Amino acid sequence: MLSTGNEKIILQNDSFKICFQFAEALYPANVDIRADTWYFLYRVQINSRLINKLYFFDRYEFLNNGQLLVLEALGRKNQLFSSVTNQDLGIGHIVLIDLVSQKVCRFSEVHNGNFNNFRLNQDLLEYEKHFNGICQTFDIPFENLRWNDLSDYLVNK
Repeated sequence: MLSTGNEKIILQNDSFKICFQFAEALYPANVDIRADTWYFLYRVQINSRLINKLYFFDRYEFLNNGQLLVLEALGRKNQLFSSVTNQDLGIGHIVLIDLVSQKVCRFSEVHNGNFNNFRLNQDLLEYEKHFNGICQTFDIPFENLRWNDLSDYLVNK
């Protein structure tokens, strides 16, 4: 991952430049300050256009030879932000972007945890949720995902 000032480039090729752009660092109000529990939030840029009203953690994975980008976004899967508050912290959901078809979908929530180990297994997307000391494996058929046009989520900087 390349870093240039406030942005981290996670993919740069002839077709795409995808970056994490630092947005804010938040500290949960209900956690002892000595716990060192900062949340670093980012906006995602695809070819210099921002994914609108979503904030992301800096975790990502590429699947299917770079065709699919998996991101973990802050908040509930149907929630959009104009700003982020302490009440929003601790909830995440998956954003899956098909870079070839230019489609995006949002699904699955986790409270006080995160997602890991994404895999494609034929027509299934498999992943793990880690929360409250528990790890569970989930899978979702691609045909059950609700895809939207990526262009509906992108705005000019």
